[in-house]
Amino acid sequence: MKREKSEHTPLHVLENLKESNLIERELQKGRISLRFPPPLEKTYHEFHFRNTLRFIKFSLILGFIFYLSFGLLDYLAYPEVFHKLWTIRLAVGCPVILISIAILYLARRDEVVQIAYDISILTVGFSIIAMMFIASHDLAQRYYAGLIITVYYGYVVSGMRFWYATFAGTSITAAYTATVHLLFKPDPAFLATNL
Repeated sequence: MKREKSEHTPLHVLENLKESNLIERELQKGRISLRFPPPLEKTYHEFHFRNTLRFIKFSLILGFIFYLSFGLLDYLAYPEVFHKLWTIRLAVGCPVILISIAILYLARRDEVVQIAYDISILTVGFSIIAMMFIASHDLAQRYYAGLIITVYYGYVVSGMRFWYATFAGTSITAAYTATVHLLFKPDPAFLATNL
């Protein structure tokens, strides 16, 4: 099987794959897993880091712009409490995202990038949940749409690896469920349909 060399693919990664044939051997085992064997997993992380870092930076900057622009909706939808909402958005969420963007530009390892991105997604999700507490009872129910976008973004748009995205998505969903239970005291059927 001939492999094409990409300008973004490090030569030593291609040579490691070619020499060891680990991929072919793993596929022949018939085992389904989210991880490669240790030597190939390390090679994959290097490959993933080099080939996705530019996209990950772009997606986090785009996410920051979206998160910041939703502050306008805070002002229009909740004029009586928008100062408190902006405090959460501008004093908590935005600085964490900006620090994560800086880390992405300094990072030399994929794990650092994934953790920084995961912290950003968690911060955005938890800040939206905190805004639900501040908004009035009726208006707070509108914030679940922001959580759906956040979880979707973490899984699909961000370029995060599966386990990091799952940790963020599960944590946000659990915090949302607890918040809805505390704020609205819903019946179990309502709560189940909102998960």
